[in-house]
Amino acid sequence: SYVQFFEGKYDGIEKDIKAQMEECSANLEFEKAGALRDRLYALRAIRQNQRVYLDIERDVDAIGLYSDCGETCVRMLELRQGRIVGSSTYFFTGEEDEKEDILKNFIMQYYEDAPFIPPLILVPFKMEEDDLEVIEKTLTEQLGKNIVVQGGTFYNDAVLRAFETIAQCKAVRPD
Repeated sequence: SYVQFFEGKYDGIEKDIKAQMEECSANLEFEKAGALRDRLYALRAIRQNQRVYLDIERDVDAIGLYSDCGETCVRMLELRQGRIVGSSTYFFTGEEDEKEDILKNFIMQYYEDAPFIPPLILVPFKMEEDDLEVIEKTLTEQLGKNIVVQGGTFYNDAVLRAFETIAQCKAVRPD
């Protein structure tokens, strides 16, 4: 089903397609079985292309950030059960030295009315303790359960996609 697909629940979809394919073969509906086989291959290709570089099997948001020429791109990846199920890109005016303020403000605004906040939010660099404490406390109170914002020197997929997005926009848009 479409809902399962967008939730990243591919195992159930694959099982359903296999069952339909076997039924069609048993009923000598080979063209329909072939179409289902092609659909199964396409689903498997999608699964393989969803490379998640973080070895996690839980709900996480990964935020990447890249600044260039007075513009900052923030890229958000939503991982549910270790699979990328959503992504979004935001642009802000700001230099490299303003990236912590941009990230802090982004997190506070993004999750203010969010219908779901994962228990772990990954950011591309270690934030100031005071900022980290404010963000975690606010989100924990909002959700009613512990939220951890973890930063470090990891170079996650979100950072790479932020860089690619800003580079693509600069290539299309003259300065």
